[in-house]
Amino acid sequence: KLGIHLGESGIVEKNSFGPILLSINGNSIALGRGVAAKIEVVIE
Repeated sequence: KLGIHLGESGIVEKNSFGPILLSINGNSIALGRGVAAKIEVVIE
């Protein structure tokens, strides 16, 4: 499954200028800052 799903964990690969790059289940996903701001996360 590609994308971000409830209950999955991931890593922020890049959070500098431009889009935010995430690594989830071995797949890299780029999110614009507006979309990323709408995602609620839990830090464990």
